[in-house]
Parts: sequence; C-alpha cells; structure tokens
Amino acid sequence: MVLHAILQKDDVTHVTVIEKEQDVINLVAASFATDLRVEIINADAMEYCPPAGVTYNACWHDIWTDFATANLAQMDKLESKYRDICDWQGSWGREECEQKLIEFQNLEAD
Repeated sequence: MVLHAILQKDDVTHVTVIEKEQDVINLVAASFATDLRVEIINADAMEYCPPAGVTYNACWHDIWTDFATANLAQMDKLESKYRDICDWQGSWGREECEQKLIEFQNLEAD
C-alpha cells in the first residue's frame, strides 16, 4: 500500500487521502487511525476541491482497477487539476496504459 510506504518517511508531516468508496475507507482507515498525520476524506478525486491555499509535495492518483488506454484521459484530467498545487504527481498504471496505446496504434498501422 502506497500510504504505508509514504508514512515510513520521517519528513512526512501530513497525508491527505481522497477516497470515493466508503467500503475502501472502512477496510483501511483503522490501520491508520492512530497516525495523526493521516487525513482520509470521502470524496471523488475528480470532483474534490482542495481548500484555498493548500499545496501538496506529491499527489499519487490511483483510481483505476485495470490498465486501459481510456484511463489516460482521466489521468491527464487529474494531473491537470492538481498541477498548480502539487510539486510532483504520478498516476498508477500510466506507463502500462501508454504501452497499450502504442500497441493499439501499431496494430492499426499494420
């Protein structure tokens, strides 16, 4: 789990998790309940509006269940949304989705 790895870093003072599915929150929240650095917000990352003035050192987008070329548009949208308030961003599966797109384009070219 990415959250567990992030919290191993001594310089991490706060982590905001935006999670759409309450069932997922129910599964993981108890594991981090005693860590005061963790804030879990039940919201859709596509619709969530961070508070004015908030900035993030890193944003990790992980809303996809599989690798599909269709995910790339959502990745671009999320990364664009947080571009001005986040120093670094990544999206789970981006490289795999981009590879699938290249393979698809190569098939079309044949």
